[in-house]
Amino acid sequence: MQGIEVPTGEQKRRRYTAEEKSRFVALSMQPGYSVSLVARQYGTTPQSAF
Repeated sequence: MQGIEVPTGEQKRRRYTAEEKSRFVALSMQPGYSVSLVARQYGTTPQSAF
């Protein structure tokens, strides 16, 4: 189980490289994975990671 992150002040927006996005997509296509699961694993939302 992962901890809860509490925003404290200004946070910079995370930018994902093309290689990271490709890895996320490939992983989400594997049996047993979904876009939502991969996004949670990498600490992002399905809308912003892909």
